[in-house]
Amino acid sequence: SASIALIEILVTAFDYVTNNVHLATISSPPILSKLVDVAKNNNLEEGMALAAILVRCVRLSGNCKKFLSQATPVEPFLHLLRRKEQRVKYAALEYFHEILQIPRSSAISLLQKIWQLGGIAIMHTLVACLHQTEPEQRVLAANLLLQLDMLENPDGRSVFKDEAVEVLLESLSSQENFTAQALAASFLSNLGGTYSWSGESYTAAWLSKKAGLTSKSHRNMIRNIDWQDACLQDTEINSWSNKFARAIIGIGVPFISALAKGLQSKVKGTSHDCLVCAAWLASELASLGENDIRYYACEILLLDIVHHLHPGNELDERVLACMCVYNYTSGKGKQKLMSLSEGSRESLRRLSSFTWMAEELLQVTDYYLPRKPCSVYHVYIHKS
Repeated sequence: SASIALIEILVTAFDYVTNNVHLATISSPPILSKLVDVAKNNNLEEGMALAAILVRCVRLSGNCKKFLSQATPVEPFLHLLRRKEQRVKYAALEYFHEILQIPRSSAISLLQKIWQLGGIAIMHTLVACLHQTEPEQRVLAANLLLQLDMLENPDGRSVFKDEAVEVLLESLSSQENFTAQALAASFLSNLGGTYSWSGESYTAAWLSKKAGLTSKSHRNMIRNIDWQDACLQDTEINSWSNKFARAIIGIGVPFISALAKGLQSKVKGTSHDCLVCAAWLASELASLGENDIRYYACEILLLDIVHHLHPGNELDERVLACMCVYNYTSGKGKQKLMSLSEGSRESLRRLSSFTWMAEELLQVTDYYLPRKPCSVYHVYIHKS
């Protein structure tokens, strides 16, 4: 216990650089294996300290995360989650949150292991967490509860799903706790997507591929993405995405309304995550053909989404916004294209060499609307 407590201090109590130096010394598989063995003792204080150490290890290195997701027993952390003490529950929730940010097929395997060992009892434990913990902890509990529920109830009809989604949408709509809002947005943006082993979200990259971003030179303009990463070829992503989409579409208007509030957030990361979620949902809705939810989403979300088309934004953001406009305005939503400003149409022109979706949108708008001079700012961006 003393050794684990000392290691926890070494990796948490100093400045960022010093903590990481200490983490690097314990991040080799032989040392991690010995730490993992400690988890089997089911000692409360050791378990909490170990959870804190492992969370920082997986944040440091994708290799650590890959090793720990395969080697660490699940039961000791379920044991922490079952405890009454809130700080103990939080340690377990934080660990599961971090360790599940891995490629989709591996995440599904880990969720299956959690379900096999925890069963229905752990679902009830997580529901209790939704009502007893602080806002951030409620989001973490809802995150795990919803993912576990989708394993057993792929049709999306479940009291567990309803409880989890209620917390997530409440947090996303909140203007009082930006941390909980950002956490909910981050989770919802990756509902149907995937992560790399380093814990980076690759959902936006996966969606950008679907939007037609195929040129190597264009892809290289998007930072922090390895387009050869195996996580983007993960065969489990599509089926998982379709499964989650059916559940979300069943929620309907409340989900769209909460997403609109997230898109309007002044916090850049939150609004970006909500854009990713909107693009994912648009793609899934488009595959279902004409439906009321898609038209309602077009009515509510389009104005906020169009702002992300601007050439001053990052390329992935612009491509995702274009994907949203294309999919939400299909069918009877097409009339909404007539309200696009000349500046927005100019933004689409700048995107037309990156994605076929922009080209097709332009064909529609240019047919119905005469071209007007674009704004000075758009001209400046183009020339610069």
